[in-house]
Amino acid sequence: MIKREILDRIKKWLNKDKILIIKWPRQVWKTTIIKTIKDELDKSWYKTLYFSADKELWNPIFNDVKLFIKYIYDQF
Repeated sequence: MIKREILDRIKKWLNKDKILIIKWPRQVWKTTIIKTIKDELDKSWYKTLYFSADKELWNPIFNDVKLFIKYIYDQF
């Protein structure tokens, strides 16, 4: 199953100390995959943050890198 293969490839990056950004064309399971991973991590007591840049483009944090980083730090 393609979706499962993609999910496994993404999971390999989760133990890195990095921010992971998923960028694919529209309607190719991005939200489903990310929410699946988020749910698994939340059950394992990891702190996760999810937001959709498509739905939040009006948010000023996307116009300023410093605001974006502050927003992330504030969430944790």
